[in-house]
Amino acid sequence: METYLYRRPRILILALLVIASLGAIAFQSIGRQEDPTITNLFATVITPYPGADPSRVEALVTEKIEAELREISEIDVISSVSRTGISTVQIELSDFTPDARIEQVWSEVRDALADAGRELPRGVPEPEFDNDRVGAFTMLASITAAGGRRPPLVSLAGMQRIFRSACAKFPIPSWWPFTAKRRRRSASRLMRMRWHLWG
Repeated sequence: METYLYRRPRILILALLVIASLGAIAFQSIGRQEDPTITNLFATVITPYPGADPSRVEALVTEKIEAELREISEIDVISSVSRTGISTVQIELSDFTPDARIEQVWSEVRDALADAGRELPRGVPEPEFDNDRVGAFTMLASITAAGGRRPPLVSLAGMQRIFRSACAKFPIPSWWPFTAKRRRRSASRLMRMRWHLWG
């Protein structure tokens, strides 16, 4: 049986053609979206504890939150960092959690955090739950001269300064990994690309 296909090359070719045809049909039937839906399996819980040192934050806040979260079976990984005045807990759901169940699990996590909040020391605010940081965001900016004219390079240098200062004024969310300096560098690169395209 092991050498059957080698002794019957026509059957081997037929089997390969069937496999290739099924692969092509499967590829054609794959769903496509311009903005694909991203299933979010990750969340962050941030709890401030003003004035407390890391060991106190760990014992009085982080451990209580983790204990409540461990009761939810769909949570696969719990990792935490306790710093001076703040507790951060990262949650990762199991890859095998059905899409239809994910929102229900996040609801259970919110309930667990509410229960943990009742056990926290006085003066500690309710844990802040955030599961909305997964997504794709794109912005394309283009600056062109009116009427299709090619502006002088002196004007472009002035436009670059204006563009860089405008980009530096954008508000930066606490979770954004780039600093204002890196953002200004990106704006500068964009303007240099425009100069190159204009010749």
